[in-house]
Formats: sequence, structure tokens, C-alpha cells
Amino acid sequence: MSTDIKQESPFSLMVRYMTTPFLHYVIILLNEIIVTFFISSVIRQSFCAFTTEYILVNYDKYHSLGSGQINAIIQRRLVAVEEFLRLLILRVFHDLIYIIVAFLKMYTDIDERAFFANIALFIFYIVTVWYIIKMRTNFRFKYNDAYNIVSNKCYGILMNYDVIKAYTNEKLEEENLDKKLQVVQDRSIVFEVLTSLAECAQKNALVIPNGYIIYLAMSGIFFTKMSNNAGFQLYNQLFLDVKTRIGRLTNDILRATQYMTDIADSRIVEAKLDDDLKGFPISSFKKSIVFKGVSLYIQDNRICSDVNITIYKGEKVAVVGKNGSGKSTFLNSLLRMRDYEGSITLDGIEMKDISKYSQRKLISYVPQNPGIKEGSLIENLKYGRNDISDEKLIELCKLYGSHEIFSTLPDGYSTEAGELGKYLSGGQKQRISFLRGVLKNGDIFILDEHTSNLDSKSQCEIIDYLFTLLKYKTTIAILHNLEHLNKFDKIVGFHEGVVRVC
Repeated sequence: MSTDIKQESPFSLMVRYMTTPFLHYVIILLNEIIVTFFISSVIRQSFCAFTTEYILVNYDKYHSLGSGQINAIIQRRLVAVEEFLRLLILRVFHDLIYIIVAFLKMYTDIDERAFFANIALFIFYIVTVWYIIKMRTNFRFKYNDAYNIVSNKCYGILMNYDVIKAYTNEKLEEENLDKKLQVVQDRSIVFEVLTSLAECAQKNALVIPNGYIIYLAMSGIFFTKMSNNAGFQLYNQLFLDVKTRIGRLTNDILRATQYMTDIADSRIVEAKLDDDLKGFPISSFKKSIVFKGVSLYIQDNRICSDVNITIYKGEKVAVVGKNGSGKSTFLNSLLRMRDYEGSITLDGIEMKDISKYSQRKLISYVPQNPGIKEGSLIENLKYGRNDISDEKLIELCKLYGSHEIFSTLPDGYSTEAGELGKYLSGGQKQRISFLRGVLKNGDIFILDEHTSNLDSKSQCEIIDYLFTLLKYKTTIAILHNLEHLNKFDKIVGFHEGVVRVC
């Protein structure tokens, strides 16, 4: 052999030495690239799917969870998807195949009866693991509940930075957050202790019975093929390898079930979906909206009853009343966000029979909270209609008295709005929200306190647009500035569950 090596050239020896490890590492690299590509693709699709799930639930369920909790749930589910796939692809399959091969080797090379005894033992082990998994899953749900509450609290603190600083309540918020975190910590400790106890029980579930099997073999009572030294050593080595693999596999399965629990724990499994496309599609509003004996609800709480209103095409309707009297719920019923009892017809068609999607396409909605998204000012404006050119958009802004305001920003229409519009003033955000509705050009305009962040001059300006540039649009607007009421065709008043029209 040494002669053969000496006869080879140094170059061929180097190539032979490098080829095997090189190919080995290339295969590992290709495997990692394929796995990474697959997992990243699944994560991308999962992110979209999880986010869409929450957009599809009905209004009440969405708001009962809160944005902070929903964000925490989505992030936890995404982490769980990635970890679950890595476990499944890179470890669980390998260990499972090894265990199967080891059991077959036990059957063919050692003792058939030892094989069947270990199969029975393995079944007992699986049952034990299943029981432990059920307990851990229950505690995992409790932990997730507590963590979701903390996430909402944390989100609320971060969203109210200005108020907290202004009222010097940093310490108070920290204490309140810590109280909720204590619950998370307690449940986390219970979960981890239970996991450790489970691992201990699982290991003993294999070791103790196998000790008895070895005792029977060495005593010559049973499993006699293992009584000689060679048979015992082979079985012992095989058992130790299998025990290690099963232990690792079990830990992986426990982690995998934890990840599966997190993936499934969406909090909307039984939630009512917002069936946007279900119902009769409509393409225009031509005549009237008629409320007959309508009761409005927030979840199971009735806000008002016996609402009877007729709104004709082109009418301007002002909605007034104290906070909490049902004004926004009234608007939300037209947006199909809230359920109602009684009859609401749109051009003679019962609203419940109309598809929500087609009805919302007819409505330009201007909310009190402008809903500014991250991105440039022009991107936010085009959210109302993304097929409009920049030139036409600017012309429309000029027509509605906003071009001068937007063009003088640091980067003009390209100015970044920031998270929730933090780089814009309240008035600028309100104008963007109003212009979105104008760009959408719906047959019906619904405005929820749309001038709340504007100065008195700008308020009058926006109200005037409703009666000039938008005079043919049916408009339903919540107002707090009562000096504009005389301009409207109808006034709908909400007071302590009673609705009056004048």
C-alpha cells in the first residue's frame, strides 16, 4: 500500500485527499441552501396567510384581540413554523429512520423476543409521551394567554409615549407591566418544570424496564440469546444508541408539539369570518337607503333600537350625539362592520343579501383615525385609488386646497409619513384621509368626525367641499361642530338609545 502511495504523484494524492471532504461539504451546503429556500418560502407564505386571517375575521373579534396581541400571535406563529420545519427536516426524520433500523437489527441479530419486548415498551413509552404532550399543550395555551395580554400592554405603552411622558407616569406603567409579566413568569416556570419532570419520566420509562430485561437475560430465565457476552454487549450497545436517539427524538417531538400549539393558537379558530363576497353584488347606488325598525349592537350590547330613517341619493345627513350614543355604530352598520336587527335596504335590496365587498366598493370612508401607513405622502394618497397618475393626483389636491400644504413639506409629495404618520401633523393626516375618499369617488361618503384635527378655517373648507365639489354625492357625516348643521338636509340625533330625525 505504501509503495502504491509513493508511486502516485503529489498532485493526485492531494486531489484524492481533498475530493471526499470537498464533496461532503458541498452536499451539506446544497442541503442547507435547499432547506433554507424551502423554509423561507414557507415563512413568506405563512406571514401573508396569518395576517390575512385576522383581516378576514369580523369587526368585533378583531378589536377584542387588539393590534398588539395580534402582532405578538403572528410573530410567535412564524417562529414556530420555522423551528418546526427545521426540527422535522434536519433531525426528526433522521432519528426515526435510525430507530427503525436499530429495531430491525435487534430482531435479526440479537433476539426476536427482545425485539417484541422492546416494541411493547416503545408503545408504552409513546402513550406516556402522549399524555405528557397533552398536559404541556394545556399549559402552553395558558402561557400564551398571559403573554398575549402583556404584548397588548407593551404595545399600548409604546403607542402612548407622549401621554406617558407628559403625565410623568413612566414608573406607573413599568409597575403595571411588571404585574402582568409576573403572571407570564409564573406560567413559564410551571411549563418548564413540567417539561423537566416529563423528560425525567420518559428516560426512566425506557431505562428501568430494560434493566429488568437484562436481568432476565443474564439469569437465563428469558431472552437466552443475550445471556452470552457477545449477545449482551451487542444488545447493550444497541439499546444505549436507541435510548439516546429516542430521548433526542422525544425532546424534538415535545418541542414540535409546542410549535404546533403556537401555530394553531390563532385565537380566531371559532371566530366568525367577515364573508366579504357572500351575497348579491351591486355596482352602484341609485335611489335610497332605508332603515326600518333597526336595532344596533356592539357584540351583545344593544346600543339603540327602532331606528327608522330614509336617506335619498344626493342627500347630506349630519349625525350628532354624545360620545358612546351609537353614532359610529350607525356608520359601521352601513360599512357592514356591525351586525344589526331589523331591515336596512339599499335601493330596495336587503343589505344582508348584498355582498359586503361590492357594498364597500361604493363607499368612500373617512374615519376619525386617518389610518396613515408607512410610506410616502403620495403612496398614502393613492391608497384611495392606486391607478391615478401623479399629475392628476396633484391637480386634485390643488382643487381641494391641499397642494400648497403638501408641496411645502421637506420632500413635497415624496415626504415619508413614518409609522402611523408620525412625521405629519394631525391636520395633514386628516386631509390625506379626506382626499383618499375623494380619490375613491364612491357613490356614498361616510365621514366619522373627519374634521376633528383641523382648525376652524380648514373645517369650514372641508365641509364646503361636501356641498360644492361633492354636491352629488350622498353624504353621512358625524359632526361635533354644530354651527354647520343648518347646511345639511337631515339631522339624525342619538341620545340614550333613542334616535330622532329632523
